[in-house]
Amino acid sequence: MSFQQLCESSPYNFISSSNIKLIASLSLSLQSALASTLSIQSSYSVFTGNEEKCYLWYLLTYVESCQSCLPEPRAYPSNFSLSIASLDLESTSTSTSSSLSFKRRLPLFFKRFLLHLPDKLFHIHKLRKFNLFHYSSHLSGSSKVCRNFTYLFASHLSDRHSPRLRSIFLNNLLSYGLSPIIAHSIVNSFPLSHLEHYFYFSSHYLHKTCHVSSYFASIYGILEDPLLSYLARNSSVSLYYVAHGGGYGLHPNLLLHYIESTGCSELILWCFGRFPIRQTRFPKKIIKHKVPIIAFVLSVGANPQCISYFTRLSHQINYMLRNSGFTSKVFLHPNSLHINEFIHLDVGVSHKLHSSYSLVVYDNIGHTLMWDRIENNLAFLIVDYDHPIDYDLLDKDVMNFVKFLSGLKILLGSDQVLGEILYLIHSMIELEPFPERYVRLNAWYQSFPDLFELASSLA
Repeated sequence: MSFQQLCESSPYNFISSSNIKLIASLSLSLQSALASTLSIQSSYSVFTGNEEKCYLWYLLTYVESCQSCLPEPRAYPSNFSLSIASLDLESTSTSTSSSLSFKRRLPLFFKRFLLHLPDKLFHIHKLRKFNLFHYSSHLSGSSKVCRNFTYLFASHLSDRHSPRLRSIFLNNLLSYGLSPIIAHSIVNSFPLSHLEHYFYFSSHYLHKTCHVSSYFASIYGILEDPLLSYLARNSSVSLYYVAHGGGYGLHPNLLLHYIESTGCSELILWCFGRFPIRQTRFPKKIIKHKVPIIAFVLSVGANPQCISYFTRLSHQINYMLRNSGFTSKVFLHPNSLHINEFIHLDVGVSHKLHSSYSLVVYDNIGHTLMWDRIENNLAFLIVDYDHPIDYDLLDKDVMNFVKFLSGLKILLGSDQVLGEILYLIHSMIELEPFPERYVRLNAWYQSFPDLFELASSLA
């Protein structure tokens, strides 16, 4: 079982008073121990946007599943994102930077400096603006978005850790009441950016040129870009997190979503919440050629009964449309627990192929890829099959969205989907006008501002 699959079944997955208190207590102990280690005031915040709580959540999940402390790594992670990746012992992508000697690295540094000079000047200019949009807040490639600041301005930092500093850090963690297994796991996965390189980042020259009042990012952008984290560590600025997946708003009882929403000025959701916006993950595309395929795209939580249902449905459709030129496929999620049980099925689907299919059918309403179809006004259906969503917990605007999709016959019961698929495919074969249901959905979607329009209204 992969680490991501362990996270799906973590006892710390859902909001409860005990889970919230545990994370808060660990966070306070971690901050106090770090302040003592670095000899800085304990009242000074050394973290931004609940980044440490997100890291601690993954750490607790690791310790709970493995019942042992994380072994000492060959190379310590350079940021919190790599710290979380280091908890996945099956992963091979936890190295932090080149192991070249300083003399060999220096020419590469100057070469990279000259190569990235225009990019650096662009980013320095962006730091003088009122709003800053990190790439993690808007993945669709806009020219208004900034790249990874740490990569551009701090990639020359050494990946060497300090055994002496780590030893002091361990003693301080233990003195603040952390269990040995938690304390050792923290020391063995804590990023260089917040220990060995703390004073470099906290006194970086970009602090003097930065006049940003509002940062727009995701919590995972903060985790993997420490320099951004340090720049945003100011009580006078606003930090807005932007949803980076389709499940936000649909799972209000998830502890990770709670950690995100309480770590920022506002959690901005796609079409939901106080400040709803259009999705920020998928670009607008021009689809020149549609592939005559009906794709059944299943979620990570699809169980064998669900997979078997869609497999039978696919076979039935292939038989009924055998002379039409259309065919259907079932795609398992890459992290599905049941890949070996259904080796004849495809695993994963690329964004490019996903956009080119004539019709896509999802097994629940929480799919992130669904928003690609909405953004590009493409046909899709959702089968409400054994859904993991508790509709009773949903906010009013989210529940209205669910009812809207049901009224448009886009969200369907398992007994309705075959007839709707055949109807839509027949419409495509006969070259009939694009179904009214998607015209209405697109009109609803276009009524929301994009992220940049929202930011201007918040200024």
